[in-house]
Amino acid sequence: MISYSVRLNFWTKLWKVLQVYVNADYRSRRQDVLVVNEPNWGVDCGLAADLFDRRLSLYLNANDIFKSRSTGKGSLNPYHSSSYNYSFNSRYISLGLTWRIGRMELEEKASQSRVMKQH
Repeated sequence: MISYSVRLNFWTKLWKVLQVYVNADYRSRRQDVLVVNEPNWGVDCGLAADLFDRRLSLYLNANDIFKSRSTGKGSLNPYHSSSYNYSFNSRYISLGLTWRIGRMELEEKASQSRVMKQH
């Protein structure tokens, strides 16, 4: 059996402040040794914004927006036949706020030193 997995990631920045992303994935029907897994898919999306010269960051994420992360399994064992469906309760929304205090120059120096160490 041939199976495949596809993932689509989209990210863009709007008005130099707002970031928008959408992630989608699909896994085809696949077979293990004695089990067949049915296909499943899901879509996540979110927004993020950096305000006041990156002192304030806000984000809003929505995971599994179509409540589609359900799947089924069936047994290929000739001595014990079974099949079942199950779904994940993975649908949620998260909201975040980060307020940065202190000197922002220290953050820039730290990121530059990480880049230098990698090379």
